[in-house]
Amino acid sequence: MMKKLIICTLTTFMLIHTSYAKPEDWFEKGERLHYLVEMWGWLNVGEAELLFKPQDDRYTILARAWTDSRAFQLRDRLTTEGIHSPVLDEGPFYSIRQTIELNENDYRGHKTITFDRNAKMIRYHNIRGNEKPVGFGAPEHTRDMISALYYFRKTLGDREIKVGDMYQHAVAQNDYIYDMKLKVVGQGKIDGHQALKVQPSMQKLNRDGTPLGDVKDRWTIWVRNDKSFVPQRIEAKTKFGSFVASLKRYGHLDLESRVIPEIPETGEIIMDKKKTGLLETAD
Repeated sequence: MMKKLIICTLTTFMLIHTSYAKPEDWFEKGERLHYLVEMWGWLNVGEAELLFKPQDDRYTILARAWTDSRAFQLRDRLTTEGIHSPVLDEGPFYSIRQTIELNENDYRGHKTITFDRNAKMIRYHNIRGNEKPVGFGAPEHTRDMISALYYFRKTLGDREIKVGDMYQHAVAQNDYIYDMKLKVVGQGKIDGHQALKVQPSMQKLNRDGTPLGDVKDRWTIWVRNDKSFVPQRIEAKTKFGSFVASLKRYGHLDLESRVIPEIPETGEIIMDKKKTGLLETAD
């Protein structure tokens, strides 16, 4: 149970000191963020990198997470592609396709989410599960979760953010739609930076838009209180312990990546077979 909790937490953290001349430069010049994930405030359980590549009116967001442990092995990669739409109601970070590749111990996952705007459908395909693609309707302007977070970072840059403010967006995750809410619950100083304390929540929805199950709201995100809104720290508290993902390095695209070579930007992800054989009893 503990092993699965750590892996799940690290993968979710993927869902974020060289400094910029201006906080808003990240949108034009791209961005690379490197996080260290710790448990109980001292145990290193993994690392993650979030890379944003602007390409004229298109963009790619690449998230990679990994561990270096004999107890468990994780090599995950998530690729999101979309456009910066000039249409007022659509705006920047408008999702087209998301590919999720999961390599966690002996588990392998390969899933795609395609946003078919013409047909007003979202198509989900669990390739590894040998399942047929499924299509379903969704609220207009639904994004994937990562694109929605980047959308808020870009569009809220010129606003005055206050404690008590709430921001809401429909997001697609696998074959379900979620009502994602971001509530500003406080402010303070984190790692030497003025920051806003944000509490996200995710409510799964039925196909008719009615709530399904409980709201998931066990996370706290501290974002820098400037025009970049860079996630500085992500915190999660569970009955098994507390997890913290802290931003250790960030810069433009020319900042050297510290992602392990087993997870390239594209192509095959390499797993250490010697280590995966040890994981069956590490629970």
